[in-house]
Amino acid sequence: IAVHGTLDVTAVATGADLLAISGFGVSDYGEQPYNADLNFADGVFTFECWIKTTDSDGGSNVIFERSDGTLNGVIRAYTVDGYFGIYTAEGGAASFFRGGPVISDGNWHHVVGVQDLSGLTVYIDSVAGASVSESAASTIRDIDNTSAISRIGTYKYVTGTAVFEGSLTLPRITGTALSAAEVKRHYNSERPLFNENAACTLVGNSDAITALDHDAETDLLHVGTSGGRSTFQGLVRTGEDTATTSQSLTAISAKDKIILEGK
Repeated sequence: IAVHGTLDVTAVATGADLLAISGFGVSDYGEQPYNADLNFADGVFTFECWIKTTDSDGGSNVIFERSDGTLNGVIRAYTVDGYFGIYTAEGGAASFFRGGPVISDGNWHHVVGVQDLSGLTVYIDSVAGASVSESAASTIRDIDNTSAISRIGTYKYVTGTAVFEGSLTLPRITGTALSAAEVKRHYNSERPLFNENAACTLVGNSDAITALDHDAETDLLHVGTSGGRSTFQGLVRTGEDTATTSQSLTAISAKDKIILEGK
């Protein structure tokens, strides 16, 4: 996704590694050209993201949209009146679903929109959102448009009233329908990343993993790179070793807090 204009990038919490994007505008957004991988001909997909906003007016604030300006193969994730919603369109007809509770409280929320063979569902912080006004989600819409582009933070075919007024991070979309249990697992795994001083990156300057092992007794994952060894509890880095003896590792063996390193 290419950045157009200027966007702000800040940590999601004081001292945290995870970054969020904000400052969206008519000329400030992320854009991806046509991508065939986002054609979901069976209509099944999941969009998920973390957002923080205080906007609760009646205007549509677009988090993500894939469209070519017609009502064909459209996916839109948005907030309006402080609620999160998901919208699809095909063949000139649209389906949409907004779910509560209101999330325009200035806190981080995990929002998920799922279209499966039964219709549209939204989840707020791993809980299925209750339907609010302007919900029409009974018809499944195919997502298949060979000229659609994708935008983050706004969409191409309307004015600035559709700009997302807030911060977002970890946006993603997949051609599968997450179950309620999978949504809850994603939420529980990612929520610790928003704590103060939460680390989630590899130590050092390289992302080339040269050694790896999981300690089943402690449920810790040990990852070696040229910069040293990083230890993860879930997605959060809980420890690191950047001493000379732990750099450029070629092997790691970990069992019940005992760690052997090979170079």
